[in-house]
This record gives sequence, structure tokens and C-alpha cells, in this order.
Amino acid sequence: MQNARKIVDVLSALQEGWIEEMRMEHGDLNIKVDCSHLAQLIAPTYQFFYLVLKKVEDIYFEPWDEEETKINSVKDILIFKPDIINVELEDSGYIKLYSNCTNVYSGGNIFMLAQDVLIFDEDFIELSPERLSELSEKYWYSDKT
Repeated sequence: MQNARKIVDVLSALQEGWIEEMRMEHGDLNIKVDCSHLAQLIAPTYQFFYLVLKKVEDIYFEPWDEEETKINSVKDILIFKPDIINVELEDSGYIKLYSNCTNVYSGGNIFMLAQDVLIFDEDFIELSPERLSELSEKYWYSDKT
């Protein structure tokens, strides 16, 4: 459960980013998140972060428009062009990611079970969750004038 909290914190730091790419590889989920407002705090030309969710046991999408629908294909979820509105940890241990979608559905929730997360900047230099949190706090709470 501790690592699930870490995953929630990482995804929460990427709020207002959107999922550009997703693919399963050997049980890990590789995600490219377009979050230029944070990435540019590392380098002015950066736009993306890369996440590796380790040992993903389950992932699915439930559209808000069709509550009985459950989509398990990572390829199909990516088609919806989901963003990151909010993230929470369910009592069941699932990570629940709230998303607006710009294709097919108006939005929905992505549910996932994973063991851990790794974060990388655009040059594939690993970042700690604490460093990502610092960037997020700097963006959201610094004086932007």
C-alpha cells in the first residue's frame, strides 16, 4: 500500500498533464505524460515525463457516460486521449485516475494496480518522487507574477 501511495503522489504531481503514450511491456506499463508546465522547470525545451509503473496486475477504464462499460485494453484507453484531473487511492488498493477525454468519451476513470513507479525526465534521467513533488509545488505555489 505504501508504494500505491507513492504512485498516487507521482500522478497527482502531474495534474493537468495528459497521457501521450502508454504501452505494456513485460508486466510494466510505460507512460509518456505531456506536462510541459512542470517539465520546463527542469529545462526550457522539455515537455514530457516518462513513467514506468512496475508489475501492473490490472488496468482498466470506466467511462463516466457508460458506467457498465469496462475497457481493459491499454491501446484503447490511449485512444481516448485521457488527461490527469485527480488521483486517489481506493480502499481496494486500486489507484483511481480521473480523466477528461478528448476522443470517444467525455471522461472516465482509469483504475490500476501496480507495485511501484519510476519517473524520468525527457533525457531519461531518473527523478525521485520528492523531486517531482518539489517541481509541482514550485509551479502551483510560487508567485507567478
